Amino acid sequence: MEDVDWNAAVADVDWKTVDWSSVFNSPSATPTPAQVNAEEAPASSVPEVVTSAAPEPTSEKATPTSTEAAEETGSSGDSSGFSNVMNNIIDTLSISSEVASPGIAWEGGDSKWKATIINDADEDCVMVCWTTAVPGNDYGGFFISIYGPNMFGIKAGQSKQISFKEDTPMACSFAFPDTEKLPNGQLAQSWLEMNFVQGHGMGAFDVSREVFMNGNVISAKGSKCTSGVSGGQLSCVFGCKDSSLSTCGEFGSYAIFGADTGSGCMNGLDAGAAAGGCGMGADSEHMEVTIYGSKDWPA
Repeated sequence: MEDVDWNAAVADVDWKTVDWSSVFNSPSATPTPAQVNAEEAPASSVPEVVTSAAPEPTSEKATPTSTEAAEETGSSGDSSGFSNVMNNIIDTLSISSEVASPGIAWEGGDSKWKATIINDADEDCVMVCWTTAVPGNDYGGFFISIYGPNMFGIKAGQSKQISFKEDTPMACSFAFPDTEKLPNGQLAQSWLEMNFVQGHGMGAFDVSREVFMNGNVISAKGSKCTSGVSGGQLSCVFGCKDSSLSTCGEFGSYAIFGADTGSGCMNGLDAGAAAGGCGMGADSEHMEVTIYGSKDWPA
């Protein structure tokens, strides 16, 4: 697969002709996560939560992937309008499927590792999930323009259950009509980072703001603690030490905020950089993740 010319493989595909209305509204079976060769996508080791800066991307080709079917609830009055919102977001962000992402996330609750996603904003959004375990490039998965993500349309006011693949470091974010990309190719939003690890309770998740401090507020509640915002306060969330910055990535420039005693938040260092997050159950985890329309994070 390393010798495949992916540019040539998708050169004749006109993604703008995809009938997104049919994609969103046609009932389909819950997809099974793709099997990934261990040599291609090795399971991660501690630390499970990746929070360091990433190198420049090598590709910006815009070839959007398909989106999982969306339920007929929410603020959008018709499927055509909803599909147009999704298509515009995908096109604006140049989200790529140049290299197909493995099945790291899929709609439904059949996995032991899952989340109920609640879109509390008054706008529809696209949930974008990508793996940080890119063969031959430890940081390639940080750039949605390089490694095609798994995507799910979520209408305003809608909740949706998403399952995740275990032993795979990944990140998810939520793209709204006003969401942009940073100059380096990263999604300019708050991120939800996670790795579901079976058997020994070493899995973790966190909300990360240091990628873009002006992103939408997220609250991710797990079995042991909440990351993002809880009770109107910062809780186990990564952010820039200098709150005037819009982004930061250098070692020592970011930290975990709201890691109070008894909060269940793991707060430590990895190679001198802040590391940690909310711990997970040993054999399963069900998070409740709420994405808000507000971008006003607590101080």
